[in-house]
Amino acid sequence: MTIRIVRIFLWIAVAFVAAGTLAGLAAVGHGAFTGKAAETSLPLRIEGAQASRVVDRQSGAPVGELTLDRATLNVRSGGLGYAGVQALDIALTGGLWLMILIATIRLVAQFARAEHFNTKAVHRLRLIGWSMIALNGWMWARMLALPPLLLSTINTATGPYRILPSISQGVAGARSARVDASLGFALLAAGLLVLILAEAFRAGSQLREDNEAIV
Repeated sequence: MTIRIVRIFLWIAVAFVAAGTLAGLAAVGHGAFTGKAAETSLPLRIEGAQASRVVDRQSGAPVGELTLDRATLNVRSGGLGYAGVQALDIALTGGLWLMILIATIRLVAQFARAEHFNTKAVHRLRLIGWSMIALNGWMWARMLALPPLLLSTINTATGPYRILPSISQGVAGARSARVDASLGFALLAAGLLVLILAEAFRAGSQLREDNEAIV
């Protein structure tokens, strides 16, 4: 019963990822052909943000400060080139997640048949691990490469801030809102753990084959 519930949840996840990928590609394609680019949201970090003192209500003593140093950029821009990169991002991200989920479904089905230590399990674990690492690497590349391409098509000097990509040099005397490219490591760590598990399964498979040969 537990295996069946896990497989149901995994297939639901596959359906959601596939639907989201197709919807994203459709939105980008529609925007590219109609001239209305899909909206992009980017987290920003305000450099040189002003701080306001925070005081205790009763004593009036300073207890901290309030700094408005985070913002969100919502923009519809980019042109056909950026729309193409958006489509690549959606297709690659969705494709990698589908590979991970489908390989996991096949692995769970294999475990349900008590087929744990064999080459198929090792190959599927390796596929899951390397897909997670590739997904993490693509997320890093996307956060570093896409914002400069997007910001090159809009006026980056509007208002009191210059909007800058994460890998750029600020301008002296100007307040900047820099893209906050937070580089996470969760999928990378998970992928490495899965690869270690794959090696354990490989050793177990080799041991089983050796035992069968002796018998």
